[in-house]
Amino acid sequence: MLLRDLIATVARSSLSELLDSICDLAANRHAFRGVSIALNSGEGLVQGHSAHFRAYSPTDWHSLHERLGPHVALAPVHRVDDQIAVRFAAAEAAMTLHAEPDATGTGGAALMAIGLALPVQGARDTVVQTLSGLLRGLKGHVQDHFASQAALARLRHMLTTVETLARVGVWEVDPTSHRLHWSDEIYRLHGVAPGREPDVETALGFYPEPARTALRGHLERLLEHGESFDLTVPIDRADGERRVVRAIGASDPAGRRARSAFGVFQDVTSQARREEDLWRAANHDPLTGLPNRRAFADRLAAACVQARSSGTFGVAIIADLDSFKVINDVHGHDIGDRVLVAMAERIGAAVPLAGRVGGDEFGLVATGFATRREAQEAARRLIGDLAFDFSHDARQVPITATAGACVMCANACDSAEVLRSADIALMHAKRRGRREVAFYEARFGDELIRRDQTLTRMRAALARGGVVPYYQPQVDVASGAVIGVEVLARQVLDGKVTAAADFEDAFADGALAVSIGRVVLGAACRDLGQLRRQGILPPRLSINVAPMEICYPDYTRNLLAQLEAHGIPPSDVLVEITEDVLLGRDQEEVHEALDELAHGGLRVAFDDFGTGYASLIHLASYPVHQVKIDKRFIAEIVTDPVSQAVVRGVVEVSRARAIEVAAEGVETARQLAMLRAIGCDVVQGYHIARPMPFEALAALLANGPILGGGRG
Repeated sequence: MLLRDLIATVARSSLSELLDSICDLAANRHAFRGVSIALNSGEGLVQGHSAHFRAYSPTDWHSLHERLGPHVALAPVHRVDDQIAVRFAAAEAAMTLHAEPDATGTGGAALMAIGLALPVQGARDTVVQTLSGLLRGLKGHVQDHFASQAALARLRHMLTTVETLARVGVWEVDPTSHRLHWSDEIYRLHGVAPGREPDVETALGFYPEPARTALRGHLERLLEHGESFDLTVPIDRADGERRVVRAIGASDPAGRRARSAFGVFQDVTSQARREEDLWRAANHDPLTGLPNRRAFADRLAAACVQARSSGTFGVAIIADLDSFKVINDVHGHDIGDRVLVAMAERIGAAVPLAGRVGGDEFGLVATGFATRREAQEAARRLIGDLAFDFSHDARQVPITATAGACVMCANACDSAEVLRSADIALMHAKRRGRREVAFYEARFGDELIRRDQTLTRMRAALARGGVVPYYQPQVDVASGAVIGVEVLARQVLDGKVTAAADFEDAFADGALAVSIGRVVLGAACRDLGQLRRQGILPPRLSINVAPMEICYPDYTRNLLAQLEAHGIPPSDVLVEITEDVLLGRDQEEVHEALDELAHGGLRVAFDDFGTGYASLIHLASYPVHQVKIDKRFIAEIVTDPVSQAVVRGVVEVSRARAIEVAAEGVETARQLAMLRAIGCDVVQGYHIARPMPFEALAALLANGPILGGGRG
């Protein structure tokens, strides 16, 4: 039965039925709190059912007393004793309503009894009308109560849901007792079950130092001065898991001390990790995990500050992997990436401050040295330690690095300038050779400017067709005949012919070196083809190959195509390589490149022989047809017994292996005579003939031998 139905019931039922209906409704729907019904059975006041309701206030009941008039008795039920019961003897029934008051005032403070003093019809009607009004008011109160309770329940559910979803918990501290109150979410955040609330010190114990001290200080200032705080700190949960929380505290100030201190804790671990990931992505190399160039520059700046403040020396190094492009081209980029990771691991183990500052370039910083010399020695040791053999397909690929370095000290330690200086020193080191460290000098800057100008001029010459071949004859010592020519690149720009020595930097640039080589090769093949068409037997062709070219996958294929297009037999071509081509590379890779040349019918010559630390080993390791003794030995062969011994040794070893020996840089008749006496096979140099354009070569070849023959 619903409350709205009780209004109609009052008009047609006895008071006993009405009261029974109220009890049934109350018991079934739990609409009232503290309702008790007493029925007069003629034998005294009998206690009836109990249920729940939200009672009227005492003021309401007194007002009701006035409305009932003199025919209705009204009294607190706890006073209904035998004497009081006599007053209700004529009443059909009695009803009591009870609720204790609470701090919010929402409960009633009434314990009343109501009944008929006179069982007359008018009084009955009065009671019925009064109770009808009472029930209507009671219905309104109950509906309001239900609505407010439902709204409160929804609010509590929403707050609980927000706490759970946002991982936010509420806390409060009593400023007097320092008693701490937590919501359920804060218990979950700390990894403990809801229960007894901890004290402040116990709660602070979940936070590691220095976060604990910081949080304690903020809380003390909040309680003492009402200073709000908002900070993010780590927390070690009860289960040992570390999380990150945002702690916010505020107060309701009353004078200097806070009347209450409250706030929230929010689990921001996921956000902190995302921010850390974003920061790491922005500041670290994704492949090696090392700091990127920007982050490395920041760390270098800190190292410069240390050097300035401590008066000690440090060294910044930029290390570049030797022949890394060849590794990528020959073995693939996956292997190249593995090489970079392996190098990064070695660097990370060697120095605490390092970074990947370019494709195959790494930055290293070492500090705390007493002298400049100590810093330089440390840099050399570091670069030496970076050399290792990388295992791939049951082969050992030697990995080395060349480096530029700048010494940092109190008087010269601007981080941007240090980094730029190390980069410039690296360029200088690459031009000098491999596997060494070049320390920045002021003159390097001028060299860099000159190098840039050289590359600019070379690009312009290539664009205008200004790179052409010149030819230096090679003469057979026995017959005096020109048996070959070495092709030398010349730059012709604005009517000026420039020798290769003046644009040497262009050969250190990979793209330019390949372009120059292909242009010169194409022109030389056309020239020798023209000699054949003129009826002149062309000499064999010696072509220089830059270190950047030899291991390019299409080098041999392009060379053979050029020769075939102009009718030049591959056996008439000598490919000259220096020991730079062999050092710092996978020897198996070089073997494959040279074998490919040999299979194509081409021959190989070692240029500048005798200057490398492993020249004789290379003779035994590679398919070599000619060695060209370096001109430094030829220049001193007449006066220096050591140079004579070197030349004799090379001739004897080469003769034992059926390898032809050529001498370059022959400048005098005495040098030629000494070489003839030692048994050298081929000579070239200014004493024989200078490099010349094609027209001069054609005229020279038409005149026959240019040197008197005989071994002497």
